[in-house]
Parts: sequence; C-alpha cells; structure tokens
Amino acid sequence: MKTRPTIFISGVSHEFGSFRDAVENEIEMKGCFAENQPGFRPDYSTVEELLRRRLHDSDAVIHIVGFRFGAEPNQRPANAPRRSYTQMEFDIARELQKPVYVFLSADATVRQPPNPDEQPEDDDAIALQRAHRDAVQKTNHLYYFFKDQVDLCKLVTEIPPVQAASFLELLLGEVAGAVQDAEQSMAHAVRSGDAFERIFDLTVLATALHQAGRRKEAEARFQEAEQMQADRQPTYPLLYSLQGFLYCDFLLTEAERAAWKRFVVPPLGGQGSPSIPEPCKCMTTNEALAANCRAVSERAAQTLKWEEGMLSAPFLDIALSHLTLSRAALYEALLEFSDIQNSESEIDAAVSALRIAGQQQYFPLALLTRAWLRSLTSDRIGPESAQSDLDEAWEIAERGSMKLYMADIHLYRARLFFFYGQQYPWQSPQDDLAAAEKLINDCGYHRRDGELVDAKQAILGQSSQ
Repeated sequence: MKTRPTIFISGVSHEFGSFRDAVENEIEMKGCFAENQPGFRPDYSTVEELLRRRLHDSDAVIHIVGFRFGAEPNQRPANAPRRSYTQMEFDIARELQKPVYVFLSADATVRQPPNPDEQPEDDDAIALQRAHRDAVQKTNHLYYFFKDQVDLCKLVTEIPPVQAASFLELLLGEVAGAVQDAEQSMAHAVRSGDAFERIFDLTVLATALHQAGRRKEAEARFQEAEQMQADRQPTYPLLYSLQGFLYCDFLLTEAERAAWKRFVVPPLGGQGSPSIPEPCKCMTTNEALAANCRAVSERAAQTLKWEEGMLSAPFLDIALSHLTLSRAALYEALLEFSDIQNSESEIDAAVSALRIAGQQQYFPLALLTRAWLRSLTSDRIGPESAQSDLDEAWEIAERGSMKLYMADIHLYRARLFFFYGQQYPWQSPQDDLAAAEKLINDCGYHRRDGELVDAKQAILGQSSQ
C-alpha cells in the first residue's frame, strides 16, 4: 500500500484545463499525489496503453464532465466506438474497478473561457457527450454538480481518498509534524472563510492533539468543530462521516482504557483465558464510563441513520459508523460484564463495508477490534482467529509504514496473548511491549501512555515510575 493516494484527474483540456490545475493544487495540499491528465500522441493503441498504465497506478479517479466532447485519438479500430480521451479514461477506470468520483458542470457556461481558435463540435460529438453525461449518472459511482471552479475544489476535498490523506501523516508516526501542519491548515481555513474546510481542519487538528496526548486541547477543538457543524447544518447538528468517527474515537478513550484494565488481568491457574474480575470498588467510575459508551452508541446510530439516508453516501462513512457501534458495545460489555452480541454484528458490518470501500488505511482499526472480540468469542489461534486478524493488520501497517498502528498491534498482541507462555504466537509479550514503548516514545504517540503503563503492570508486574 502506498502511503499517499494517487488521484487521476480527468477532464476535457480546452474546457476544464484550469479547473484540473486548481483541483491538482487542492488535493496535493491535502496530502495526495495528483496525476493530471497528460498530453497524448494521436495513435489510438498508444493512448489506450498509456491510459491503462497510468490508471492502473492510480488509487482513485476524479472525472470532470462538461458539455464538450473534446479531443479523440486517430486510427480508431473499425469495431471500437467513438470515444474521446476523457470518455476513454472513464471507461478504463471502470474496467479496472477504480473508485471514480464524477463531477458534472451545472450548465454549459461553467468552464474556462474558450480559446479564440476553439471550433464548434460536430452534431455526433455533441450527442455522444450528452449521452455520456446521462450515462455517468446511472452508474454506481458518486457524482456531484458544481457551479464554478471554487465549488468544484470544495467538493473534491470532501471525497474519501482526499479526506483520508489528511490523516496519513499521523498514521506514519509523525505526530508532532501532524499537529504543526494541522495548525497551519486551520489558519488557512480561517482566512478562506469556508465553513466546511474549517470544520474538517479543526477535526484534523483535534485528532492530532488527541494522538499527542493533549486531551484537553483536543476536546476543545472537537467541541468547537461540532458547534460549527450545528451552525452550518442545523438538521445535522452532530459531526458525522470521518469527522464523527474521529470524535467518537476520542470520546471512547477513557472507556477503552478501563475495558482493557478489566480484560488484562493475570489468569487464574497459569495458562488459559484471562479471568474477568468481580466488580471492584471503582464501580461508580465504570458505570459512568459504560453510560458514556451508550451515549456514543446513540450518537453513532443517529449519524449512521443520516448517512444511510443520504444519496450515494460513501461506504467508508457507513463502515466507520458500524465500527464505532462495535467498539462502544464491546467496551460497555466489558465494563458491565454483559453480552457482546451487539458488538459482533456491528464489527461484521464494519469489516464488510470497509472491504467494499477499499480504504485500507482504516482497515487495521476494524481488524484490531475484531481480534479483541474473537479472543472472547471464538478461536484465538489459527485461521479466522484473533491471531489471523492481528497478522493481517500487521501486514497492512508494516507495508504502509503506519507506525501508530504498529504500536497498537504490539500492545494488542501482548494484552490478548500474554498468558500463552511458550505457545505465544510471536516472540514474547515482553518484546511486544518493548517495541510498543519504543514506537510510542519515538512517534510522540502519548495517547497510549496510560494503556502502556497498565499493560506493563498487569503483564510484567512493573509499576509506573
């Protein structure tokens, strides 16, 4: 997996050349690589081969559709339909099963100023382009209408691969740099006056502060973002989509740590499953945290209802809502010693939707939650087990150099399998805890400081210094 997504930008040059350049600049500022439509030689087979190679190497396609047919290759085979370069890009992207995000101009006046030598297109080309506009709206690809270049750039920043790129710096372990970059993005958003950009960048900043362990500052930023969301869309007053998932992740932090403390205790009688202790004297705190889990579940259920009611809502949004519901149900069950069945059904929905969404940078989150659940409900070792989930998560994280995930996986290994002794599936719990500690310190991933202390005390008998 590449650490930054490559997005291919498609659109008729003499109609949208300057629009493509603006989109390229926008998505590169958000952390993506842009593959702007290249110039072509006229030969049909050469063009098709070049497009296939470039689209194969891309992770998603932005397809800008106006009312101009545009240029087309020469030497078209007799059995090939007449298609412009831009239409061929769409066809090949669909054939390669790439995520395609279609942006349609509101009317024929939405374009760059025509060149003095621009010629009218023939009737057949005009009809073919109108047919293409109709056809793209009948596919299963997301499509949006834009009224000008500024509107197009704003819409582009909201598609999942561009939003996801904003968080890759964090996943790569550059937490301090992510905080600094998020602060700079916030300053730019304030100057721009764009409400959505401010909400999104506030959420990015809050998330970076959260991972850095600066909880109070993160909370203030999340609350500010949600207030802006309520002002911007009164009918949707909660943060939703990726922003909502990140806020829920923050809200569940204390419950997550308490749930691990309930789960990771020395086993009774040596090897075997971890024992679950009787309710302790801190039950009031656990009841409060369980109530917080229920509140987060209600929040996620509401935003999921909104997302499912939206036209062509991204699978990523739906997947992340199910993941939040699964996590909240799991933590609540561990804190109250109750049934975890709800968590199982939600994690299955999350994993399925994430596979459809094709957003691998979020997949380890679901695999880690499912590993914890499987350690309680099914096989721990072997295929379709907690171990296989952790191994798959590690493969994704290591391939993408996602150091925060790698730290989490080391912690999960130690906490879920420490009681296996000589049968421990990896080197040892001690090695995993040491590796987690090094990554946490090197990356400034201080959100996990408390969990690391708890794990070392429970597994190694080491008290915090």
